[in-house]
Amino acid sequence: MMVLVVEPMKEPYLKEIDLGLHSLQAEVGGDIAASYPFSDPVGLVCNDEGKLIGLELNRGLRDEDGNLYDIMAGTFLVVGLGEEDFTSLPPELAQKYMEHFKQPEQFINLNGQIIALPVEPENPLRTAEMTVEDDYGMIDGVINNGRKGEELEAAKGEVRRTSPEKKPSIRERLEAAKKECGERKPPDKAHQKKPPEHDL
Repeated sequence: MMVLVVEPMKEPYLKEIDLGLHSLQAEVGGDIAASYPFSDPVGLVCNDEGKLIGLELNRGLRDEDGNLYDIMAGTFLVVGLGEEDFTSLPPELAQKYMEHFKQPEQFINLNGQIIALPVEPENPLRTAEMTVEDDYGMIDGVINNGRKGEELEAAKGEVRRTSPEKKPSIRERLEAAKKECGERKPPDKAHQKKPPEHDL
């Protein structure tokens, strides 16, 4: 049976599971409960005690006016409805509800009212990119896609060209002066003038 799995802080994904109660329980981590908040022939299957046992809040359910009236806790499934049992989710409904639940949400209590905030889904590539990326502005799923070859050399040349010329420090100048003095030859004594002698 093909179902849509909606986990907290992640984008939904399709998964094929076995028919039957045990498969549904395994997916949601406990006894199941079902709700039917949509006019389409779909059901939401979740852990019956999700809120009681403190599972992470997942996605909000809204009325026709967009007002939040309930929150799904823990992982839940979107399943198709047959005449007597759950069935595979038809492809067009799978696409519709994948889009509907695409944005992960976080919930806060603000002055006694629950507010849903959209959050970025977890991206396992992001951590990998952040550790090896050479252009941190491009976290895009392509590792190390920064400047290469000629572009890198041109960038380095531009940095050298536009950087102010570095003046030597006093210590460097002192070392250079000592070295210069050490390299000078002492004057030849034969050619030195003798001081005039005075009779006393």
